[in-house]
Amino acid sequence: MKRTNNFISRGLVGLLTGILFLSVSCDRITYEQEVMAKVAVFKTMAEIRKEFVGTKDEVELQSTGKIYIYKDYLLINEPLKGIHFYNNSNPAKPEKITFLAVEGTSDFAIKDDVLYTDNYADLLLFDLKNIAKPTLMKRVEDVFKTVNTVWGWKPMNGTKVVAGWKDSLVTYKNTREHTPFIQYDKDVKYYDSFGGTGQAGSLARFTISKNHLYTVDISDLNWFDISNKNTATYVDKMRLQGLLETIFPYKDNLFIGTTQGMHIISLENPAAPKKISTFAHFRACDPVVVNDKYAFVTLRSGIECGGGSNELQVIDIANLSNPKLKLTQALKSPYGLGLSGNMVYLTEGMNGFRSFAFEEGQQLSLKEVQNLPNMMSYDVIPGPKSMIVIGPKKICQYDYQDKSNIKELGCINITPGS
Repeated sequence: MKRTNNFISRGLVGLLTGILFLSVSCDRITYEQEVMAKVAVFKTMAEIRKEFVGTKDEVELQSTGKIYIYKDYLLINEPLKGIHFYNNSNPAKPEKITFLAVEGTSDFAIKDDVLYTDNYADLLLFDLKNIAKPTLMKRVEDVFKTVNTVWGWKPMNGTKVVAGWKDSLVTYKNTREHTPFIQYDKDVKYYDSFGGTGQAGSLARFTISKNHLYTVDISDLNWFDISNKNTATYVDKMRLQGLLETIFPYKDNLFIGTTQGMHIISLENPAAPKKISTFAHFRACDPVVVNDKYAFVTLRSGIECGGGSNELQVIDIANLSNPKLKLTQALKSPYGLGLSGNMVYLTEGMNGFRSFAFEEGQQLSLKEVQNLPNMMSYDVIPGPKSMIVIGPKKICQYDYQDKSNIKELGCINITPGS
């Protein structure tokens, strides 16, 4: 009997403990916290069209996008903010001229003293006859259906775009069941995972050829007739496979870099571009430059690019309908690239800057000429007076007449914003 009673007693204790546990574990706790968070600022295109567009003095360069050489001038796009103008007649000492404020700009191109740039969904035309005072000539409304915002490239959400962030005190409410055997973090942490964007040189998204402006967004090639320099007429668009990244014009063709390959587009009829072929590769970031015989493509792996390749590819384009891979060169972290004669200049981000001599002979080869691991760089333009290299903290120009020993001439500092 005693044994039985002990068994019953232990059973009752277990049952009571279970009931108590269930009653505790099912407690629901609701609490609120006030936290500082970054909240998106939405604007309508009607609001944006009322905002100031024009020149401002003493505006510091805080981030870099496309760089552009026009006559003796150097223009630098600051994504979503505007365009910086420099007198570059002396590359050793570029002089700041002005800053053209254009909200929502991501790229631009110039022809016959007319600058074309995006203002979110609109295309703006500026007269550059007085380079110190660009004047708005024309606004072509609602021509871009996918726009660059602080969240990156997004389809237009009705008439609204995400134009910025603001720090706001918001109430965070949480409800959960309380379990005494699980420890929760007391601090609620918020992470801003949206980085800046930046595009330059071989990373361009705007280009002009045959009296037409061609632009790429994440999925479409768009084109405009600009034969009348006082306006731009939207013509059409072409949907292309992969996430479109760069556009490079060469003679009668466009070469478009994507995350999945390189598209070759014929401009035999500039008003009706026609796709000739696609050279496919595994998913990766894909800037392109081209000469008469070959396309040079850098592939970079990473979170934003996917894939696993870090290399330079040399592609035979003698037959545009059937491009063929001829040569690869392993790299560490390639970004933009430039081509001058037989020299290929490569930027490798935090891993520096490299140059290669491309030789045909009996067999194609790439011979490394210079390796500068401490010269942080993201894009390069080999220009008529200097070679311009974009880094994280400055844009520098180099004398590159001696291919084996480039020499720094002068730099423009980048002052990161808060």
